[in-house]
Amino acid sequence: MSVRVARLSDLPQHMQDEALHQMERIFFESSATKRFASDGERTAFRERWLDRYLMHFPRFTYVALADISPTCAPIEGVVGYLVGCDEDPAHKALFADIGYFKVFRAMTPRYPAHLHINLDSRYRGRGIGKILIGAFIADLKAAGVSGAHVVTARSSRSVSFYAQCGFVEQGAYLPKGGIEVVFLARPLG
Repeated sequence: MSVRVARLSDLPQHMQDEALHQMERIFFESSATKRFASDGERTAFRERWLDRYLMHFPRFTYVALADISPTCAPIEGVVGYLVGCDEDPAHKALFADIGYFKVFRAMTPRYPAHLHINLDSRYRGRGIGKILIGAFIADLKAAGVSGAHVVTARSSRSVSFYAQCGFVEQGAYLPKGGIEVVFLARPLG
């Protein structure tokens, strides 16, 4: 299986539309939240964790395209994606609704860029996530960004994946009655 990473905006429009549909499928399949009280809550969840990046930071939207055809004719499909931002979320009104950024605001200036990544479960463990992160990191370095971070649940299987990609725990936060999250960061300078 060959995989290539492309910016969503670099794909022809007809491919962008299909890629967005596949990204949404992967997004909801990968999410720990599976049930929503209404369509409105489902839409708000997608807007919070995916759409804001697509709308405000489209240059940091990457898709992993793989030959998914069972026949000889290649058909590329989205098997994973990364959405990111190069701006410090703790100091940007756009992210004011995400409480843990306030907790980690002393660390975010050094590691301002952040990302969300999801892979189709059938394609995990094949190095695709590392390729997506590599594309994002290369663009951040070219832009002179000092570092990147992710925030995830300490219990998440993704913690070891991020460690393999060079992210190191810099802090943790346990909200009252909530799940402990960790701030994992990678310097880029």
